[in-house]
Amino acid sequence: MLIATTAAGSATAQASEAVRDGADVVFACGGDGTIHEVIQGLASETGEPTATLGILPLGSANALARNLGLSLTPEIAALQSIQGETHAIPIGEIT
Repeated sequence: MLIATTAAGSATAQASEAVRDGADVVFACGGDGTIHEVIQGLASETGEPTATLGILPLGSANALARNLGLSLTPEIAALQSIQGETHAIPIGEIT
């Protein structure tokens, strides 16, 4: 299912809702800000992500995608996400 964000900040609630609805994978299609929002939504229910994050880098900097070695071509990044291995990345917490 494809769900477009509705406003700045909406990706967090939308990703959280997808997890509650049983999604195993949530793709963040955007830049680092969108990816950040989706990660917050994936972790919001339990403090730990319960679904796998896929990334389609469509932003201007795409720092996370670059650091993960993902292609900046969306079609190739999608194939990398689908065909690749999952990796756990600690998300940390600042208090």
